[in-house]
Amino acid sequence: MKKTFLSLMLISSSLLAKDVAPSVNELIASGDSVLTANDHYRTYEIKGGAAEFSCNHLRLRIAANTRLVSIKHLPDGKELLNTNFPSLGFHLIGRNAKPIAFASLHKLEGNSYMVVSKRGSQKVIFSVIESEEYIAFRIKSLVGIPKSSNYTLAFGINGDHRLRPMPLDYMTFFSGMDPLNRKFPVTWPALWMGSENYLGEPLPRGGFALYYDEGDEAEDEIFINIWANEKLPHPKVEYDWDIAGVKRWMKDWTNTFSDRSSFWYSHVKGSDEFERLLPHIDKMGVREVHLYHWTWHDSAHHCRVKKGGFFANGREDLVKFAQTLNKRDKSLSLHYNWCEINQNDPVFIGTSPRKDLADWGSGTLAKSIDADEQTIYFIPEKGLELPSREWHDQPAPALNHWVHYNFIHVNDEIIKFEQALNTEGKVWVLRNCTRGFGSTNPADHTKGYSAKGLLANYGSQFIPKTHSPLFYEMINEQADLWNETQMTNMNYDGANPHYWSGAKGIQIRLWLQEAYKRFDHPTYYDTGHGCQLWGHFEHYINAFKKAEPVRMGFRGDMGVRPRTASISRAAATVDEAHLRMAQVASVKHSDFSMHLPLHYPGDWEKYGRFQDLVDLVRDWKDISPKLSNSQRKRIRSTMEPPLNRGFTSKMVWCLKKEDGKTKIYPQKNPLTRRKGDVKWGCQGGEVGWVTPQQYIKFGDSLELENPFQKQAPQFTLRVMSKVDPKDHENISLFDHFEEITNPTEMKLSQVENGLTIDFNNRNKSTFNGKGHPMLATWKKTLNLRQHRGIGMTVKGDNSGAILLIRSGTKRDYAIKIDFKGEKYIEIPNGEAYWAGSDWGGPHRCGVAADNYMPKQMQIGLAHVPANTNVNITVHNIKALKEHLEIVHNPRIVLNGGKGSLTVKGSIKSGQYLDYRGGKTAQQYDKNWNLITNLPVEKDSYLIERGYQKFQVTADNTPDKIWLSTRFLTEGKPIIVEHD
Repeated sequence: MKKTFLSLMLISSSLLAKDVAPSVNELIASGDSVLTANDHYRTYEIKGGAAEFSCNHLRLRIAANTRLVSIKHLPDGKELLNTNFPSLGFHLIGRNAKPIAFASLHKLEGNSYMVVSKRGSQKVIFSVIESEEYIAFRIKSLVGIPKSSNYTLAFGINGDHRLRPMPLDYMTFFSGMDPLNRKFPVTWPALWMGSENYLGEPLPRGGFALYYDEGDEAEDEIFINIWANEKLPHPKVEYDWDIAGVKRWMKDWTNTFSDRSSFWYSHVKGSDEFERLLPHIDKMGVREVHLYHWTWHDSAHHCRVKKGGFFANGREDLVKFAQTLNKRDKSLSLHYNWCEINQNDPVFIGTSPRKDLADWGSGTLAKSIDADEQTIYFIPEKGLELPSREWHDQPAPALNHWVHYNFIHVNDEIIKFEQALNTEGKVWVLRNCTRGFGSTNPADHTKGYSAKGLLANYGSQFIPKTHSPLFYEMINEQADLWNETQMTNMNYDGANPHYWSGAKGIQIRLWLQEAYKRFDHPTYYDTGHGCQLWGHFEHYINAFKKAEPVRMGFRGDMGVRPRTASISRAAATVDEAHLRMAQVASVKHSDFSMHLPLHYPGDWEKYGRFQDLVDLVRDWKDISPKLSNSQRKRIRSTMEPPLNRGFTSKMVWCLKKEDGKTKIYPQKNPLTRRKGDVKWGCQGGEVGWVTPQQYIKFGDSLELENPFQKQAPQFTLRVMSKVDPKDHENISLFDHFEEITNPTEMKLSQVENGLTIDFNNRNKSTFNGKGHPMLATWKKTLNLRQHRGIGMTVKGDNSGAILLIRSGTKRDYAIKIDFKGEKYIEIPNGEAYWAGSDWGGPHRCGVAADNYMPKQMQIGLAHVPANTNVNITVHNIKALKEHLEIVHNPRIVLNGGKGSLTVKGSIKSGQYLDYRGGKTAQQYDKNWNLITNLPVEKDSYLIERGYQKFQVTADNTPDKIWLSTRFLTEGKPIIVEHD
């Protein structure tokens, strides 16, 4: 079949045969309630009552009423449409999200067609190109369709999942987010964006290629044809961008990114620190060094390299740094805060801000103002609405919740306002103004001066107007820096507000395209926010799976962390690192990496087992290519959803080198109770994983299940603090009932030293307050840095509800009300709730920076079963004073004394005791620095398969001292022979 291809030039309705008399079949209508348009086109008869288009694999038929009536798979004649549901083809989606079908299909000149609404006023003119491998549809013109975001144009197919759309420009969206799993319908949500840029050049209207997925290799061949022949964006290359050129590029790109291992460098201590790190980075064998934006970026200006600190001479030293890495077979990657213009930017703001900053509309001043005036009277242009900011998705002019709009630009001054009044009237009143915002200066302005409303991400970073000179100037700044340093990872951060015009990310898609076209070397795209990717088409090819078989987390988040201890969180464990690397190996990924911690303390030189982590990364990286598919499958079978910065798991896979072989042991780590334990993994925060453990006091018993054969259990214990409910240094957290504010449906009543909570959930569904629990608040400024545990007396009703006490805005203490009557409850610190499956809180991982210095306390309900009345009383809520203690000769007692292990030595609060078999246990400080090896004495120290009882005691009977525990056992290992 002969190939023909459509030019990228757009054809407006004025260029079509508008002055030619319409045929008798043409619909001419007026008077639609939305918009009328009496544009006339010469139409031609569609033979057989349907238009038919085909390629080597497909034959598509569209009926005269615009519905798709058949898509045949030509090799076997199979019908691919689902005839039980209509396939509307082109249609509109209105404000109520219901589809609005077109009524008739018409043939125009050449390869052009038109669908027309029932009354004839709304039309979509499109072309169809029949290639050998696909059928391409491109929108040429829209007539009578309102240029507002209240309407979305779509093309729908209900059929075989292997019918795939490939967008042909950044205006076209597919269903879903995965570029390797594109689905119908395709949509065009930004009909209002206009038809040309600031140079008068036409903008794409939208288009897609339809093809049939015959398998990964065949699909890649089709995509390569589309990429080459439909002139999709591509990097700068010195050869022709034809099919051979695309394949040449993909070969180079795949080789470059066959190893995605990296080292993420966050908080730099000094210019010489990297020299100390470099031998470790080399030993791990990682291929990329990633710098966070505060390491390199001068926040004063977009893409400017900061002088001083890590790069004394700014950009010059950054380029040298990149060249040094290249000589060591590594590349540079930068964390890049997308598209931000600082309010004090000396280039784009200064004392005369650019006129092409993104705006929400214009108007004029209704009154003259001097430089001190704090109230401004603004006359909006006709039809202008004040934007709104909401968490939920809304059509324009509503904004993404990250984007603030309370700024106006008058002459050379930016003014910030706090209130906008009378916005439904002819004159808006902008009150409580901050004059001379950012680096601009307050000035006098005369009545009638033009004023423009500005948009600012996060309320502090201005944005370039889409398609403006500033937009492309900033793209050029980024591309120049990337090319000069030959950076490989294009790691966008701060893309959360990419909905700033209500268009589902049109702006960032255009930015990605234009930056991508300017890159002269292979680059890899990543972002921490889910925007539909455009450009970087390597991600659309199945060969990309070799670089990223599974998306493990935002921005690739599986690297091991040498996290040091803080007041809010214990130090990271080697067990966590093993599980992270096992996950990478289980999906045949190459991201064997180390990330210096970002949102929590992470001084690698104070972390005592740093070298163990380095060796662990290298060993997993070396052994992974030697694992068989069945061995990977065995590891993968223990990984559970959700996939959120890695899987969750009840197992840790521990790599050991023994007897000239590598053995990877499945560990039930920790052994778990019958209910209530959590799994390893991240529940959504940016600050690492939960480490499962059980919190008990010395002398308490645990019943834990061993799923493996008879063996001596291993363990990790951390001695915590001693607390006493009668300690005079305890702090009362609740004193005055009248100070509490209750905005919820709970009924609160006062009792002595406390309150009663009453709530009736009459609904048939459970109240799950994971994101928004019912909480009453009272103001209280506290220093709880030595009072991290709390105690209280609770009178329960056995309702199954969860009582929640929150310190500040994040630190939770949760109690499951699974008892009746009065009971004293004690929680050793704010970490403890991470270890309970009943309540994960809104920030199970996100509270590492909490400093235990709250300014308020809250109490309420986090969970209430359906059709349940809750009536509980809480009193004597106290923050418990922590006392450091020493325990002597701690002892693990099995099954009521049938076996035991005694560690001969003394352990202080904050220290670890780690036993992994043999004749000694290791004593570590809070950051896993080895203190000493302590001898152990074992007496029948073995457990059978099934539930077993564990108790921890010590010679000095420390009954009021808390400890965290993890007991573990091992199963049959995976054995990998060495070469």
